[in-house]
Amino acid sequence: MKQWLTGLFLMCSFCALSQQWQRKHWGVQAQFTANIGTHKTTIGFKLNSYLAFDYVQLNVGTAYRYNAFNLGQRGCFSEWRHTTGLVLMAGKETNPINFNWDGALHQTKRPYSIGYAYLWYFDPLGTSQRSGTWNIGIKRVDIQFENDVFGGQAKDRFRTGNLHVSYRDSLRSLGVGLMIWTGETRHSIWNKTPQDRCPSGYRDLTPLPYGKLNHGVLYVDGQHLIAYRQVVSLSVGDDSEQVRHVFQNRLTHDLILLPKKVERNTPHYPRLNEKGEIIFNRTEKRPDLFYFQTGINDLFLY
Repeated sequence: MKQWLTGLFLMCSFCALSQQWQRKHWGVQAQFTANIGTHKTTIGFKLNSYLAFDYVQLNVGTAYRYNAFNLGQRGCFSEWRHTTGLVLMAGKETNPINFNWDGALHQTKRPYSIGYAYLWYFDPLGTSQRSGTWNIGIKRVDIQFENDVFGGQAKDRFRTGNLHVSYRDSLRSLGVGLMIWTGETRHSIWNKTPQDRCPSGYRDLTPLPYGKLNHGVLYVDGQHLIAYRQVVSLSVGDDSEQVRHVFQNRLTHDLILLPKKVERNTPHYPRLNEKGEIIFNRTEKRPDLFYFQTGINDLFLY
């Protein structure tokens, strides 16, 4: 209880310290961030800037967070996230301006956009990585997808993939998302013996760092712009090995939506039981975990 009250006090204190400057073609934002919940508790700050022309916007940003704990049972560590992005826009200026700032988003009234941002994550725990994110804006709907394959790595490790679809106006947004976290995959051994519904075999990550706990979080979230340009957020969902298995192994690796003649050559990352051991029977998977996060200005997919 003390941790939650301390977090709420810090969130309220940060509101008076954040700043935002905007002109016609550029903007700079400096904000403190905080997030508390079942899967992570963090505190930090972020700096964002953009340069906007009629149909193009360039973004540069950096963020620092101290993590009391975070995904993969990591705890007590510092983390940096740097981003550089480019957004192309189209259409008449009739859309509400996005109150969120990030590498693949834009701060104009254009209703149609496509943006890409290159991401760098740095931490001292061996989970540093490059990644990338795309955002497609169609009027008030944003479809954002972050995956390490967009950063040129495609190793399915750590911050594996996050898909988020949201609807917004000038003050609030509602969305649904899927977030997948996987342990270290480098140096894992590929067992190519076919298993039931595992046609290309599997990789056992349990001997490797963070390999005994995966996350497959299906969630809904809401965000609201409040005084001093602060954004409060709330996310609720279910962290399930079955969710991760369906989206990561079956849909992505097995390509079950494509014709059978398409060659499959990607291994599974098997489900885990409560002890962190690999299993192939749905009934033996670890119990689902309740997912709950609330924060201020901490709107990153990871």
